[in-house]
Amino acid sequence: MKKIIFALIAACMIFSLCACGSGEKPDVTVPDGMVYVKNDVINVALCHPVEWTVDRNDGMLSLLKDTSSSSMVSTYASLSVTKYGTDAQNYKDYWKTYEERLSDELKEYKAVKSEEIKVDGNTAGKYHYTAKVDGSTYHFVQVVAVGGYSAYIITLTANEKDFESVNADFDKIISNFYFN
Repeated sequence: MKKIIFALIAACMIFSLCACGSGEKPDVTVPDGMVYVKNDVINVALCHPVEWTVDRNDGMLSLLKDTSSSSMVSTYASLSVTKYGTDAQNYKDYWKTYEERLSDELKEYKAVKSEEIKVDGNTAGKYHYTAKVDGSTYHFVQVVAVGGYSAYIITLTANEKDFESVNADFDKIISNFYFN
């Protein structure tokens, strides 16, 4: 009887050790100064600079970076990753409809530039635009990747004056972004 109980305990321990390691993608190397975070709900993972903190990790992934220049007023840049169902065949089709909504809903929407990039080996669109929110001008960068009836939207939002200081971080995050 003791042997059976010991064997069951050993099997449980081995199973729990295997389950603990399954959260990491084995071929991900976390660069120096970056932190790995995974979201199982939307099936993505990324590495972000240590200065960014996880704000939400549930049906979306959200990061914040304090860009305050004084202790009197707090300002933050944000990065969010969301997943939506779509019938769009590619990122260009998705963006066409999405941009129409943006231009209708945001004050003083202005497209700045766009380019095609790769995200974890997948073709995606990267779109820069500005808009006014609560009287302040914000710079947005959105990366749109479409596949398998899903659209993944990775969004950087920063006050116009803080944009240059966080744009390089965004590029590092995109370079270390993974679809699971």
